[in-house]
Amino acid sequence: MNHFSNKNLLLKIKSGNKRAENEALQLIYQRELPRLYEYYRKSGLTYEYLQDIFQDALSTLYQQVTNGTFREETSISNYMKVLSRNIWCNHQRKIKKVQLIRTQAIDTSEQPFTLSESKTSKYPMSHLIERLTPDCQKILISFYYDNYNMADITKAFSLKNEQSARNKKCKCLKKLSVICNSLKLNQEDIII
Repeated sequence: MNHFSNKNLLLKIKSGNKRAENEALQLIYQRELPRLYEYYRKSGLTYEYLQDIFQDALSTLYQQVTNGTFREETSISNYMKVLSRNIWCNHQRKIKKVQLIRTQAIDTSEQPFTLSESKTSKYPMSHLIERLTPDCQKILISFYYDNYNMADITKAFSLKNEQSARNKKCKCLKKLSVICNSLKLNQEDIII
């Protein structure tokens, strides 16, 4: 029996046994990350950046397998390749938006921003980020605006390791999402 087949890896993830789940996820990580790097490095993607993207993709795979929405006839290799590409493309779009913002001059004579403005108003992302804790503000700005990688963030914020930095960034994004939801903002309501 092949312990590395898609079917066996999926069974381990579904098992509910944390050790089996971790083993399966580790095998997928060790098998697929080098393949993806060979595929994507021609596009200028660094290994560190791909690790970040792959971690997000692996988390999505885990969630879909455990909640039963993953189509088992799908190859894990192909799924990770496509999902990683989609995550990377989304990151690239965000980076381009951030670069556009940085090139635009900010008029300091504008009226102060208030949340009582009508729903037709656009909310600047900077005002939403200001509602986060100072640590979250710094981490998100470092990652999305200053293009720090996880190693840089780990050092800059004296975190234990890169995984801690990823977890902190993820928690900050969730807090930002809660803020947007509490203000009943859709993506099109936000000026990035």
